[in-house]
Amino acid sequence: MRVVGLPRAFYYLSSHGPIVLSPKAQERLRWLRCFEALRAQGLSSTQASQTLFISRSTLYRWQKRLKEEGPRGVEEKSRRPKNLRRPTWSVC
Repeated sequence: MRVVGLPRAFYYLSSHGPIVLSPKAQERLRWLRCFEALRAQGLSSTQASQTLFISRSTLYRWQKRLKEEGPRGVEEKSRRPKNLRRPTWSVC
C-alpha cells in the first residue's frame, strides 16, 4: 500500500488560514501593480514613479519586500530602533 501526501503548501494554508492585509498594504500592492503596468508600457522607472507621485526608491523598496516576504512584506513596520542605549551612570 502506498501513502500519498499533499503538497506542503496545502498543509500550511489549512492550518494558518488566508492572509488578511490592512487597507494600507492593499493600497501599496495596487501602487506596485500600476508601477509594473507603466513599466510594461515602455516608461522608464523614473517616469513611472513621477506619474504615480511616489519616489522611485520607495517603489523599489516595496518590490523587494514583496519579493522576499510575500504580501505581508508591504505591511507597515515599526520604525522604533531595535536597540536603545541605556544610561551608563548610576542613579545614586
